[in-house]
Amino acid sequence: MGETISTLVFRPPPPTQLRSSIYFWLETGDEDGNQIPAFYIQRPGAKVTLLFSHGNAEDLGMMYPRMLGLAKILGVNIMAYEYSGYGISTGGPPSETMCYKNIDAAFRYLTKVRNIPPHQIILYGRSLGSGPSCYLAAKTAKQGRSVAGLILHSPFLSVYRVVVDCGFTLHGDMFKNIMHAPDIRCPVLIIHATKDEVVPFWHSQELLALLDPTCRVKPFFVEGLGHNNIEIYEKVKYTQKILYYLERYIPARRGILNEEKSPLLVPELEQANLGALMEKYDKSRLNPGILCQSVSIINDVISSSTAEECKQKTRKIKQQVMNQVQGRPKDNVKENESKLSNLPFLFPSPLNDCKENNSSNSKSSSALPSVKIKKEYTELPESSFTYSTDSTEDTSSSSQGINVARKYYRTSY
Repeated sequence: MGETISTLVFRPPPPTQLRSSIYFWLETGDEDGNQIPAFYIQRPGAKVTLLFSHGNAEDLGMMYPRMLGLAKILGVNIMAYEYSGYGISTGGPPSETMCYKNIDAAFRYLTKVRNIPPHQIILYGRSLGSGPSCYLAAKTAKQGRSVAGLILHSPFLSVYRVVVDCGFTLHGDMFKNIMHAPDIRCPVLIIHATKDEVVPFWHSQELLALLDPTCRVKPFFVEGLGHNNIEIYEKVKYTQKILYYLERYIPARRGILNEEKSPLLVPELEQANLGALMEKYDKSRLNPGILCQSVSIINDVISSSTAEECKQKTRKIKQQVMNQVQGRPKDNVKENESKLSNLPFLFPSPLNDCKENNSSNSKSSSALPSVKIKKEYTELPESSFTYSTDSTEDTSSSSQGINVARKYYRTSY
């Protein structure tokens, strides 16, 4: 796979400082012995644990304050982990394969070290995090010990389909949730805003249709909002929807810890009505943050493919993309501004990144409108929350000059 798509998908921010007493280290299980940081927030009396996979342009330090609040509101334990190549993790650069290894390591920690069975674990994947979350949900279902539930927040069908709907899976595509969805066997709650300009809303509609009917919980589709502001402007409805999901579809939440009772099948009368939800959507809406890179992406596909038929199809798609770029109508829809600049984007690259491209792409890039994306990163305040357990500590300095006390957990079995 070419460098273009990898650069667009993974946008790790500068590492955010986090107190060493809050996080611990997990081995990813790769040949190089790399580690990723993770934290575990435990709530008194909680019988359910949320395994959270964050979005792009954020790291573990940015997530921690939000996860503290979410754990308190929902009354659940929360574990969050870092992606290789993000934050203070060792190894890199980030990749799809390593993201899968990362969530596998976090899941092993919960089941082997914490002794939490799969039927008491709920996966929560936001934006980019929907990729590893769908992967693990399908994997545990195939193994016969499915997780209790899956929450997908602004998910996508696959990375290439965020750029343009080509009708089939292209060579080199990443995070193919479209392939994992039919294998999932637990209640799935999908959250998405209709005016999302990062991941088009229709991705969630089609992802919902791909799920087994017994897994289709009525989704939370929010009118008029964008990719990063559902929790801000619809906080009450957002938390109420998740709380109802936990109480209604997660047996462990109600104290039913019998593994045979989980995962729960969604009753027919409570299943999402696809007819009412599959309203007309506009697939021609392209992500403005990556329009300038779309031709380069498709060139990567053509150069990496050996099948002549695939080459012909991708050339047609390339022409379609160019036509849409040149004749793209002005869009008055704009996501509401937010001061929470550390909220994640799937593809945060502004169009100014096009200036770094080859001169061969300058002609198509010049026709695009300018987009300004403001990025701010602030140091987190000291927190009184601590976490301790038996571990092996090793004090060292990160490459960014931050002193950390590393706690290693052996999670490879």
